[in-house]
Amino acid sequence: MSTGLRRLGESLEAQAATILRDVAAAHKRMTADLRVGGGGTPPPAESMARVSRQARQTPSESSPFSEIDVPAWVDPDR
Repeated sequence: MSTGLRRLGESLEAQAATILRDVAAAHKRMTADLRVGGGGTPPPAESMARVSRQARQTPSESSPFSEIDVPAWVDPDR
């Protein structure tokens, strides 16, 4: 049994290393894409005003989930 658990641990460790490597590579690509894509022209003043208004709204007003009904079994305080 201990041999089987040891093998399982080694397998999980190898899979975790692969996942970590894949996530790190994806993060690096996404960061590079953001740097390349972020060099455009600045947004117009009306767009900046809209962003400013949205920042002042309460979370319930600006949340895309504000219209979703929460099931009765969900604790409302969480």
